[in-house]
Amino acid sequence: MDEKLALIADAVLKSELKLDSMFEFAHKRPQDIDDNMIKAFGYQAVKERINEVDYKVSHFFRQK
Repeated sequence: MDEKLALIADAVLKSELKLDSMFEFAHKRPQDIDDNMIKAFGYQAVKERINEVDYKVSHFFRQK
């Protein structure tokens, strides 16, 4: 049961991060995208948050 919940939590959290990033960029004109936005929603920022999700999900479900 915990393994299935871990997979679901992992998928939901990672999907949310990716969708937030895509929608943030999709609703901006290219000239309005600045360094701050790229640092907050760019590929590297999302990748780092996904790594955090991996750690937190595995840590949470390992402790149960």
